[in-house]
Amino acid sequence: MWFQKSKRNFKNIILKSLLVCFFLPNAFSLVCAQIPDSLQQVINSGDPKQTILAYQQLYEMSFFGDPEQSLKYIQEAIDIAGKNEMSKELVLLYIQAGVANIDRSNFKEAEQYYQLALDKALEIKDSTMLPNIYGNFGNIHMYRGNYEEAISLFIKTYSLFEKAGNERGMLKALGALGNLNMQLPDYEQAISYYKKAYDRFRKIEDIEGAVTTLMNIGICYTNLDQYKKADENYRLAYDESIKSGYKKLAAQCLANRAIVFQYTKRYAEALELSNEAYLIFDDLGDEIEKASCMKDIGVTLFKQGYYTQALGKYLQSYDLIKESGKIGSIEALLEKIVVAYDSLRNYKEAFSYSILLHEIKDSLYNAETHEQILELRNKFELEQKEKEIEIQNLLIEKQNSEMDRYEHERWLFIILLVLFALSAWLFFNRFKLKQKHKEENLMRKNIETEQHLLRSQMNPHFIFNSLNSIQGLISSNDSYLAEMYLSKFAQLVRSILENSKKTSLSLSEDINNLKLYLDLESMRFGDSFEYHLIIDPVINTENVFIPPLLVQPFVENSIKHGLIKMTGKKGAIKIDYFKQGEYLMVVVEDNGIGRDTSLKLKERGSNHKSLGMKVTQERLDSLNKQLKTQASAEIIDLFDDSGGAAGTKVVIKIPYQNL
Repeated sequence: MWFQKSKRNFKNIILKSLLVCFFLPNAFSLVCAQIPDSLQQVINSGDPKQTILAYQQLYEMSFFGDPEQSLKYIQEAIDIAGKNEMSKELVLLYIQAGVANIDRSNFKEAEQYYQLALDKALEIKDSTMLPNIYGNFGNIHMYRGNYEEAISLFIKTYSLFEKAGNERGMLKALGALGNLNMQLPDYEQAISYYKKAYDRFRKIEDIEGAVTTLMNIGICYTNLDQYKKADENYRLAYDESIKSGYKKLAAQCLANRAIVFQYTKRYAEALELSNEAYLIFDDLGDEIEKASCMKDIGVTLFKQGYYTQALGKYLQSYDLIKESGKIGSIEALLEKIVVAYDSLRNYKEAFSYSILLHEIKDSLYNAETHEQILELRNKFELEQKEKEIEIQNLLIEKQNSEMDRYEHERWLFIILLVLFALSAWLFFNRFKLKQKHKEENLMRKNIETEQHLLRSQMNPHFIFNSLNSIQGLISSNDSYLAEMYLSKFAQLVRSILENSKKTSLSLSEDINNLKLYLDLESMRFGDSFEYHLIIDPVINTENVFIPPLLVQPFVENSIKHGLIKMTGKKGAIKIDYFKQGEYLMVVVEDNGIGRDTSLKLKERGSNHKSLGMKVTQERLDSLNKQLKTQASAEIIDLFDDSGGAAGTKVVIKIPYQNL
C-alpha cells in the first residue's frame, strides 16, 4: 500500500512517510541472511531467467528485514541480466534497485537507477513500465522540494495509467498527488485527491485501500484543525476495518481518534481510545505500535499536568521500543522523556536522557540541541552547587551556634542589628507598597483612557448606521415613517450623546436605547421581524449598571446578517436578561439564516468588515483588564432536526455591578 499510513504526529509529518513508491515488494521479511535451499538450487542451476527470479524473490523477502542485503540481491540480478542482454528484465530490476535506495534514503542513487530504467524502456520501446518510472521520479522531485515538477510527473503518471486502463495504477497516482499536497501543505487539495481515490477503492471493493484513504483524509482535517470532520473519517474507517476484519487498521483508527481528542481536550476519551488500541496491538504482537500507544497515553497525561504518570508511560514505551530492536522512532519519545524529567525538576535524569538523545541524533546534530544539553547540564551542576552551599551553610551555622554559647556579651549587638534590619525592611516594604499603588493608579487611568477611546469609536459607528436607515426611508418617499423614524432617532442620539462620557449606565437606560434601535430597524425593514425582551424579575434594572452600547452590536449583527436576508418566514429575535452568579447574562437569539449562509452571501457581495463587533470585543477585553473579570461573548450556531441552519445565539457575559 502506498498511501500514507496512520501517523500520530499530525503537525509534523515526516517526508519519508510520504514517499510511497510506485513499485513495492510484498510485505514479507526474511530475518536471517541465509538463502533457503530451494532458491539456492535455482541460483546454482545456471538458468539466467530462473536465477533472476530467485534473486528477485530474495530481494522481496529481505526488503524490510535487511535492506542492505536486499540491494545486494537485486544488484546480482542486474549483473546477470546485463551479461545476458535481457533488456526487459533490466527495466524492472533498475526500478526495484531505485525502490531499495529510496527506502535507505539514498535519493541520488535511486534517481540514477530510475534514469537507467527510463533509458532502457525507451530503447526497447516498452511503455508498460513508464508510469511506474515517472511516478518514482515524482517522488524524488517531491523530496527535493521541486513540487511543480513532481505534480507534473504524477499527473503524467495518472494519464498513462488511465490510458492503459490500469485502475490500481490510477489509484497510485491519485495517492501521490494527495501525499504531495499534504507535504506542501495544501490539505484541502490533498483531501480532494484522497476522496477521488476513496471512491475508486470502493468501486473495486478494495476495503484496505478505502480505509487507509479515510485515515489520510482524517489526518488532513486534523492538520486543518477541523477535528469534527477528522473524527468522522476515523470512525468510518474504524467501522469498515472491524467489518472487514482488519484489526491493525482498526487499532490505528482508534489511536488517531485519541490524538484528535487530545487536541480538543477530551482527555478521558483520549485515554480510553489509546488503551483500547494498545490492547489490540498487544493481541497482534506489534511492539512498535504498542510503544506508540503508550507514548500517546503519556502525552495525554502530560497535557493534564500529571507529569509523574506521563513519565512512567514514556519509560514503558521506551522499554518496548528497545525490546523490539527498531529504534527509528525513538527520538521523539526521548525528547518527551527529557521534557517530563525537566518538568519534575529532575535535571540529572533530564541531562542523562539528553545525552542519549544526542548520541542517537548524532548525524542530525545542531546548535539548538547543543544549547539544550548545555542548559540541562548547567541546571544539574547548579543544583549540585546549591546542595554543596546548603551543606556548607549548615556547617557554618552549627559552628556559630557553638560559639554563641560562649559569647553572651554579643547578644546586645545582635538584638540591635536585628532591630535595625527590621526597621530597614519595614521602610523598604512601605516604599514598595507606595510604588505599587502608583503603578496601579497609572494602569487604571490607562485602562479608563482606552475604554473612552473605544466608546468614541463605537458611538460614531452606531450613529452612522442609524443615518443609513433614515436615508433608506427618505429614498422610499415615505414621509410619515420618516418623521416617526427621525423622532425616535433624535431620542436615541440624545441619549447616546448624554452617555458618551459615561463609563456605565443603568440597565434600564441601556434597554430603552436598545428598544429605540429595534423600533427604528423594524420600521426601516417594513416590520419584517419581531422582537421580544425578557428580563428576569430578580434584576433591578435601575440599580444594575453596564457599559453603554455593549449589547447593541450583537443585535445589529443578528438583524443585518441573519433576519433581513430571510425568505419565506418572518424573522424573530429574542433578548433574554438574567443573573448567573456574579455576572449578568444576556442571550441574543434569532431564527435567521445562520453564519455559514450569511458568510457565503457576503463573499459574493461587499467586503465590508463589522467595526461594531470588533470594537465591542476590544471593550470586553478592556473591561476584563480593569475589573479582573471574565467578561466574554460566545457565538453559537443553531441547527434544526435535519441539520439545517436555524439561526444564531450569542451569549454575552457581563460583570454584575450594583449601584
